[in-house]
Amino acid sequence: MMPARCLILASLVVTGLLEPSSGWSQPTPSVYVTFDDGEELTSSKRKELADSARDVREQLLKRPGIKRAEGRKDADVLVTILDRRMEVNPTGKNDWGGALSQTHYQSRHIVFFRFESVHTSEESEIALAGAFVTWKRVAGVLAKDAEEWAIQNR
Repeated sequence: MMPARCLILASLVVTGLLEPSSGWSQPTPSVYVTFDDGEELTSSKRKELADSARDVREQLLKRPGIKRAEGRKDADVLVTILDRRMEVNPTGKNDWGGALSQTHYQSRHIVFFRFESVHTSEESEIALAGAFVTWKRVAGVLAKDAEEWAIQNR
């Protein structure tokens, strides 16, 4: 009776329906970050995308569940920065009468990206809004998402 239980347990582990106990682990997935370097890009847009790719690479070093690959061929997952832009939208207005008024604005930092592995790919975007949002903060969120995606889809 005991060998049958061991066989069922082993089958569940192999099929992924049961996580292995501590001591067993799969290798850490590796991620390479690049940007879409199309010929139609202006030099300023190329620099923006390169800056975002560099920011994501830096943030990946802080993520414990993945490692940064040195090249595309070494990577389990490829992250491609497709575009980035900032939107500024009015959020309100104070009017004190006459010529005295003030309009309030809120910015949204948006990064479009693609995750690719041998088995699948996915395009999406990350948008953060607020007064204290920076491109590095957006890169941190993207690095966290890349870690989760790489672990699930390598």
